Formats: sequence, C-alpha cells, structure tokens
Amino acid sequence: MTAADFPKPAIITSGDPAGIGPDLCADILSSDGGEFAPIVVVGDRNILESRAKMRGIHFLAEEYDENSGHEFGHPKAILHCQAGAAECGKLSPDNAAHVLEQLRIAAAGCLSGRFSAMITAPVNKQIICAAGFAFCGQTEYIADLAAASHPVMLLAGEKMRVALATRHLPLAEVATHLQTDDLLQTLRVLDADLRKHFTAQKPPRIAIAGLNPHAGEGGILGDEESRIISPAIVRAKEIGLDVCGPFGADSMFRFVAADCYVAMYHDQGLPVIKYAEFESAVNCTLGLPFMRTSPDHGTAAELAGRGAFSPHSMRAAVRLALRVATAADSKK
Repeated sequence: MTAADFPKPAIITSGDPAGIGPDLCADILSSDGGEFAPIVVVGDRNILESRAKMRGIHFLAEEYDENSGHEFGHPKAILHCQAGAAECGKLSPDNAAHVLEQLRIAAAGCLSGRFSAMITAPVNKQIICAAGFAFCGQTEYIADLAAASHPVMLLAGEKMRVALATRHLPLAEVATHLQTDDLLQTLRVLDADLRKHFTAQKPPRIAIAGLNPHAGEGGILGDEESRIISPAIVRAKEIGLDVCGPFGADSMFRFVAADCYVAMYHDQGLPVIKYAEFESAVNCTLGLPFMRTSPDHGTAAELAGRGAFSPHSMRAAVRLALRVATAADSKK
C-alpha cells in the first residue's frame, strides 16, 4: 500500500499528561494488528514512552509533522506537543495550556480534512479553570473551535444510547436553561446524526425524559413538561421525527424501547448508562462537522503509570471513531 492509498488517520489527544490519558494512548499505540489504525496521537512523546515503560509495554510510532503536508503512509504516529515538567499522577494548572493546545491541533486538523475523526483522552475541568481558562468541558470547547452552534452530548453503548438536553451545568440552573427551541434543535441534531452514524438511515426512535419526578405528575410536581418539553415533542413530530414522551426518568430506561434516550440533565442520564455499560460506553459529540469520541471516565491521576485501570472505554472510543470515519470515506 502506498502513502496515497493509505486511509486518512484519526487523531487522538493524550489528555492531561498527569492522568491516565498517556497510558491509554500508549496502550493504543502498542496494540498489534490494524484494529486501532490508522491513528495519530498528539502529545508529548517522552511522556508517552515513559508511561509505556512504566507499564512494561512497547510501541513503534512514526513522527508526524503537521506542517509537512506529507501523505500518511504508516499505521501509527505521534504528533509531538511539548508538555513541560508534568509529573505522573499530580494534576497541575501548569498542564492546562498543553491540554488545550492538543485540542486545538486536533480540531484544526479535522476541520482542514487532514484527520478523519477525533478521539480525546480525559482532562480535568477544575485544573484548566484554575489556570485561568474559561472551560466547562471538552464538548463545549471543541464545539467552539469548530464553530458548531448546537453540539449534543451522547453516550453510546452497545445496548443503549443516552443524549443530554443540557450538559455541564449546576443542578440549580438546569430548569432555567431548558428552552423549547433548544430542545427541538437537540432532537434535530440527534435525528440527523443517529441516522448518519448509528442507525443506517433508519428513522431513529427517540424517547424523552421529563425534568421532574414522574414527568411532573400532571403539573403537581412542576410544569416544565407541559410548558417546555411537550411543545418541543409536538413540533418535532410535525417535522417528521419519531419522538415520544415525556416519560418519568425513573422508569423510561427500563420500559420504553428506543434507539436513543434524552435526559434533561447530566446526572439524570449518565449514571444509568455508566452503571449498565461503563466499559463499553463512549462519549460522542454530535452536531460537529467531524466525529468526536471520548472514553466515559475521568483522568484518574491516582492510577497513572500503574496499569491498574481498564482500557476498554478508550478502545471502544477509538473503534467507534474509526468505524464512522471508514463508513463516511466509503460513501465518497
């Protein structure tokens, strides 16, 4: 296979250099065969090699120069991004600029068409904010880099998918951020990207949770269902979307069959899928001009360099991104 024939690579950001991101990337780089290829890992090569050594593994990876414009002709490579004096297992605001630079490089490469998809290792919001950056999550930051007006956070497992109407908000602010127009747009994005990436053009059935216990109990426990959520569902049906609800969240996931469930806030939906499919669930950002995936866990700095963690969610994130990219390429 010549360089010109080689598939366009996906790019993986190695995340916080003090966390398990470099360990996860070293695991992907050291894997045999072509399952996790072609990929480029953006991060500090010295840290990646050090973590591999700590865990008793080894990888071979070419150097990737983002400015060279050369064709990608090898299965795995590292785009070196200097991290500074990062210490394994010790999260520090000093690493924040390095983390954000990885995201900038990866997003720019996807937007330019150099990379086919983006996979992001975990970062720590608190550490990045402590460094003085306005940052509420990778989903929001990447959407801003991509000028995406309405990103949707989706956790996709082998058995279920859960999307969020709101993302990283204090619980006290959720009700004030719910708006009919925004929820309708979330349903539009979900319908389009579920068809594109997950349900093979089949109209996806989307079940929607209420905000309040028992979906408001007819207004006794709150009126957001009748005032905000139900009107969005009516309008979604009018434009041909297969949606249903609102349902009480305590029973929806068990008794309503759907291709995707929409939770109104972070801790209404994510505990369900993380309990059911922690090692196979993948965090996806829909509504972008490229596919972005991530494992569904945090930096776990206390496990960095020790190998006492599961790589399965990260592997699932890479598999999904490469599958989507391959399918998109085959349609061209």
